[in-house]
Amino acid sequence: MEVLKAQYNQQIALAGHQVSLSAAQLEAAKIQSETGVIESPMEGMLANFDLQPGQIITAGMAIGTIVNTAYFKVEFSVSEFEIPYLTVGDNMELYIDAYPDAVFNAWVYYLSPVPSAGRTYKVKGYISDIQDIPLVSGMSAEVGVNLSEDTAQ
Repeated sequence: MEVLKAQYNQQIALAGHQVSLSAAQLEAAKIQSETGVIESPMEGMLANFDLQPGQIITAGMAIGTIVNTAYFKVEFSVSEFEIPYLTVGDNMELYIDAYPDAVFNAWVYYLSPVPSAGRTYKVKGYISDIQDIPLVSGMSAEVGVNLSEDTAQ
Protein backbone atom coordinates (compact mmCIF):
# COMPACT_ATOMS: atom_id res chain seq x y z
CA MET A 1 0.00 0.00 0.00
CA GLU A 2 2.88 2.36 0.80
CA VAL A 3 4.38 1.67 -2.63
CA LEU A 4 1.15 2.69 -4.38
CA LYS A 5 0.90 5.81 -2.26
CA ALA A 6 4.48 6.76 -3.17
CA GLN A 7 3.75 6.19 -6.90
CA TYR A 8 0.63 8.40 -6.72
CA ASN A 9 2.60 11.13 -4.97
CA GLN A 10 5.23 10.96 -7.70
CA GLN A 11 2.54 11.18 -10.39
CA ILE A 12 0.94 14.13 -8.62
CA ALA A 13 4.31 15.89 -8.34
CA LEU A 14 5.06 15.18 -12.01
CA ALA A 15 1.65 16.51 -13.04
CA GLY A 16 2.31 19.64 -10.94
CA HIS A 17 5.62 20.20 -12.74
CA GLN A 18 3.93 19.72 -16.12
CA VAL A 19 1.28 22.30 -15.16
CA SER A 20 4.02 24.74 -14.12
CA LEU A 21 5.90 24.13 -17.37
CA SER A 22 2.74 24.61 -19.44
CA ALA A 23 1.95 27.83 -17.59
CA ALA A 24 5.48 29.13 -18.31
CA GLN A 25 5.15 28.20 -22.01
CA LEU A 26 1.78 29.94 -22.16
CA GLU A 27 3.25 33.09 -20.62
CA ALA A 28 6.18 33.03 -23.07
CA ALA A 29 3.76 32.64 -26.00
CA LYS A 30 1.70 35.60 -24.73
CA ILE A 31 4.81 37.77 -24.53
CA GLN A 32 5.92 36.73 -28.02
CA SER A 33 2.51 37.42 -29.49
CA GLU A 34 2.41 40.87 -27.88
CA THR A 35 5.95 41.87 -28.81
CA GLY A 36 6.62 39.72 -31.87
CA VAL A 37 8.00 41.90 -34.64
CA ILE A 38 9.14 40.64 -38.01
CA GLU A 39 11.91 42.76 -39.49
CA SER A 40 13.36 42.74 -42.97
CA PRO A 41 17.10 43.02 -43.60
CA MET A 42 16.38 45.76 -46.19
CA GLU A 43 13.82 48.39 -47.05
CA GLY A 44 11.30 47.46 -49.67
CA MET A 45 7.85 46.20 -50.43
CA LEU A 46 6.44 42.90 -49.21
CA ALA A 47 5.32 40.63 -52.03
CA ASN A 48 4.05 37.05 -52.05
CA PHE A 49 3.07 37.25 -48.37
CA ASP A 50 2.28 33.68 -47.29
CA LEU A 51 1.55 34.08 -43.57
CA GLN A 52 -1.88 33.38 -42.08
CA PRO A 53 -3.21 34.89 -38.81
CA GLY A 54 -2.27 32.68 -35.87
CA GLN A 55 0.36 30.80 -37.84
CA ILE A 56 3.52 30.03 -35.87
CA ILE A 57 6.76 30.97 -37.57
CA THR A 58 10.38 30.32 -36.70
CA ALA A 59 13.57 32.25 -37.30
CA GLY A 60 14.73 31.94 -40.90
CA MET A 61 11.33 30.77 -42.18
CA ALA A 62 10.35 32.35 -45.50
CA ILE A 63 7.01 34.13 -45.20
CA GLY A 64 7.17 36.27 -48.33
CA THR A 65 9.45 38.13 -50.70
CA ILE A 66 10.88 41.60 -50.14
CA VAL A 67 11.19 43.67 -53.31
CA ASN A 68 13.98 46.21 -52.91
CA THR A 69 12.39 49.50 -53.99
CA ALA A 70 15.59 51.51 -53.58
CA TYR A 71 16.98 50.02 -56.80
CA PHE A 72 14.91 48.89 -59.73
CA LYS A 73 16.42 46.91 -62.54
CA VAL A 74 15.41 46.65 -66.14
CA GLU A 75 16.09 43.59 -68.29
CA PHE A 76 15.66 43.39 -72.02
CA SER A 77 17.13 41.72 -75.08
CA VAL A 78 18.83 43.16 -78.13
CA SER A 79 19.69 41.57 -81.44
CA GLU A 80 23.13 40.42 -82.45
CA PHE A 81 23.30 43.47 -84.71
CA GLU A 82 22.87 45.88 -81.77
CA ILE A 83 25.05 44.24 -79.10
CA PRO A 84 28.39 45.46 -80.56
CA TYR A 85 27.26 49.05 -80.04
CA LEU A 86 26.48 48.67 -76.31
CA THR A 87 28.93 48.90 -73.44
CA VAL A 88 28.59 48.63 -69.67
CA GLY A 89 27.93 52.11 -68.33
CA ASP A 90 25.88 53.30 -71.32
CA ASN A 91 22.95 55.53 -70.40
CA MET A 92 19.39 54.56 -71.25
CA GLU A 93 15.99 56.18 -71.09
CA LEU A 94 12.98 54.18 -69.92
CA TYR A 95 9.41 54.90 -70.83
CA ILE A 96 7.18 52.91 -68.48
CA ASP A 97 3.78 52.17 -69.99
CA ALA A 98 1.90 52.95 -66.75
CA TYR A 99 3.46 56.44 -66.59
CA PRO A 100 3.49 57.75 -70.18
CA ASP A 101 4.58 61.27 -69.20
CA ALA A 102 7.62 60.18 -67.15
CA VAL A 103 11.10 59.44 -68.45
CA PHE A 104 13.43 57.42 -66.23
CA ASN A 105 17.21 57.43 -66.57
CA ALA A 106 19.07 54.14 -66.31
CA TRP A 107 22.48 52.70 -67.08
CA VAL A 108 23.71 49.36 -68.40
CA TYR A 109 25.47 47.17 -65.82
CA TYR A 110 25.44 43.81 -67.64
CA LEU A 111 25.73 42.57 -71.21
CA SER A 112 25.38 38.86 -71.79
CA PRO A 113 28.45 37.44 -73.51
CA VAL A 114 26.41 34.53 -74.86
CA PRO A 115 23.24 34.75 -76.96
CA SER A 116 20.00 33.18 -75.87
CA ALA A 117 17.54 31.43 -78.17
CA GLY A 118 16.87 33.48 -81.28
CA ARG A 119 20.35 35.05 -81.23
CA THR A 120 19.40 37.84 -78.85
CA TYR A 121 21.53 39.08 -75.98
CA LYS A 122 20.28 39.92 -72.49
CA VAL A 123 21.01 43.44 -71.25
CA LYS A 124 20.47 44.55 -67.64
CA GLY A 125 20.36 48.06 -66.27
CA TYR A 126 19.71 49.97 -63.06
CA ILE A 127 17.17 52.76 -62.96
CA SER A 128 19.13 55.64 -61.49
CA ASP A 129 16.29 58.09 -60.81
CA ILE A 130 13.21 56.48 -59.30
CA GLN A 131 11.65 59.93 -58.73
CA ASP A 132 8.54 59.90 -56.53
CA ILE A 133 6.59 57.58 -58.81
CA PRO A 134 5.45 54.30 -57.25
CA LEU A 135 7.07 51.74 -59.51
CA VAL A 136 6.08 48.11 -59.11
CA SER A 137 8.22 45.14 -60.04
CA GLY A 138 7.20 43.59 -63.36
CA MET A 139 5.97 46.75 -65.11
CA SER A 140 6.51 46.86 -68.86
CA ALA A 141 8.63 49.57 -70.43
CA GLU A 142 10.24 50.75 -73.63
CA VAL A 143 13.99 51.23 -73.47
CA GLY A 144 15.88 53.80 -75.47
CA VAL A 145 19.64 53.47 -75.85
CA ASN A 146 21.58 55.78 -78.13
CA LEU A 147 23.58 53.46 -80.38
CA SER A 148 26.56 54.95 -82.12
CA GLU A 149 28.80 53.32 -84.67
CA ASP A 150 31.76 55.04 -82.94
CA THR A 151 31.35 52.64 -80.01
CA ALA A 152 31.29 49.46 -82.13
CA GLN A 153 34.01 47.03 -81.15
